[in-house]
Order: sequence, then structure tokens, then C-alpha cells
Amino acid sequence: MEIDSNVKRKEVEGLIREMMAGPRGKEMRKTAAGWKESAAKACRPRGDSEVNLERVVNEVLLRAKETNI
Repeated sequence: MEIDSNVKRKEVEGLIREMMAGPRGKEMRKTAAGWKESAAKACRPRGDSEVNLERVVNEVLLRAKETNI
């Protein structure tokens, strides 16, 4: 959802109402809840964030060792 720079009060009101009660707003909230759950899982111990960070660190260390840095 976007609002251009020449915004009217009624347009903002309509968009807010759509976000609060409309089907598009409900779908956006559902999507946001899914992203929230994915982020929570990724941040858990041994979650995707930790695993991927460990993988990057190991790759950097391996390359440093290979090039004698």
C-alpha cells in the first residue's frame, strides 16, 4: 500500500480502514504473523541465523587459512 506525496485526508482514512478491517489488511496481518514466526525460529539456538553465521565464519577462516593470511 502506498500513498503518494499529494495525499488527501479521505484517502488516508480509507487506507487505514482497509488495513484495520478489510480483507487486504487481514491478509497483510496474516503474512506479517508468518514472518514474525519465521524470524523467531531463525533466532532460536541452532536456528537459521546462528547456523548461517557459523557457516560464513567457517568459510572466512578456511579461505584465510588457504591464502595464509
